[in-house]
Amino acid sequence: MQSPQQIERRTEDLERRVDRIERTLPTLATKRDLKASEERMRTHVSGAIEASEERMRTHVSGAIEASEERMRTHVSGAIEASEERMRTHVSGAIGASEERMRTHVSGAIGASEERMRTHVSGAIGASEERMRTHVSGAIGASEERMRTHVSGAIETAIKASEARMRTHVAGVEERLRTHFNVVAEDLRYNIQLVAEAVATLAESRK
Repeated sequence: MQSPQQIERRTEDLERRVDRIERTLPTLATKRDLKASEERMRTHVSGAIEASEERMRTHVSGAIEASEERMRTHVSGAIEASEERMRTHVSGAIGASEERMRTHVSGAIGASEERMRTHVSGAIGASEERMRTHVSGAIGASEERMRTHVSGAIETAIKASEARMRTHVAGVEERLRTHFNVVAEDLRYNIQLVAEAVATLAESRK
């Protein structure tokens, strides 16, 4: 089967030959012969052109179909190869990304834990220090308030106890004076009785 370029060259050759024949016919034949020749040439050229066009259409259709089939095969293979390369690339990229992410996340978590431990330790230490300071101050203030309160309470209790003791002693003294007065009165009475008895005894002996 001739290629489109070959068919095109043959058509151009036929057209040039027809042109040469048309230029030489007036000198070689009569008008009637020329018309008959032209008619035959037109018929021949038309048939040749139609046959050439038919062959061209058949050739071009076959070539296009074959090209389309080759292109489909090529494109399908290229797409499949591209998909395979992309799958391999994407799988590798995803695997590498996951590995980088795992490394990054592990490092970030480790750094975060270290910062949290440091922060918590510092916060706990500062809190303990504040608590010790607060508790020491609170205990000192409480002791001071307790000393003040106890001192005041003791002083008040001592004063009240002293007052009660003075009142009690005064009552005891009063009762003792009353008792001693009664006893003294009894003694004076008894002494008087004894004196009178002695005097009576002395009188009776005379």
